[in-house]
Amino acid sequence: MFGFLKCKELRGKKLEKRAKKLGVSLLPDDFGSALPGSSAYPPPLKESELQRRVREAERDRRDRIRLIVNIISPIVSVCGAIAAWIGILKSCLR
Repeated sequence: MFGFLKCKELRGKKLEKRAKKLGVSLLPDDFGSALPGSSAYPPPLKESELQRRVREAERDRRDRIRLIVNIISPIVSVCGAIAAWIGILKSCLR
């Protein structure tokens, strides 16, 4: 019924490209414990884990934008109220 609400998950190269754009690590969490100088390659990250990380990074990005909007909105409202009061005071002083 509401098929348009379903978000299609990215897969393959598109998923990796989006992850890199968002700054999401493509390495497993435990790969940082490998010995320095070892030539061991990291095991590939499961696609489901990478999708989860991308979703989380996108959510964080949206939350930051909402925070900025929530901070700016009251400031703009206060400026509008001050401008209205100044207009009223000017009209009363004439």
